Amino acid sequence: MAALEAAGKARPDQFLGHRREPEAVAAIKKANSPYKASISLSSPVFGYAMGQHAADWLEGKEHPAAMDILPSALTGANLVQYEADLKDPAAVYADPARRDAYLQNVRQHLLRYA
Repeated sequence: MAALEAAGKARPDQFLGHRREPEAVAAIKKANSPYKASISLSSPVFGYAMGQHAADWLEGKEHPAAMDILPSALTGANLVQYEADLKDPAAVYADPARRDAYLQNVRQHLLRYA
């Protein structure tokens, strides 16, 4: 992007993706940016889930045997909700519909360790 901008070749009709999430979000938000999307693994959400599962395991509670972490396509249309979800991963985890957007297919094969 820096090379395109320096050469005066960055245009809003281009499509560029970005792999560094904070920079990607900033680039997608920028008016007339050629950055239109990025892919995220929503680290705060799945990190919270892993911590919750570890706590459940330590307490001898049932917990999923595995999780499928879904990549999320970030675009200008969903950035507001995405940023809100990252600020409160506990609320996302507590809401099955929101959690399933990030951790869909959480395995129902539960393990119990005592």
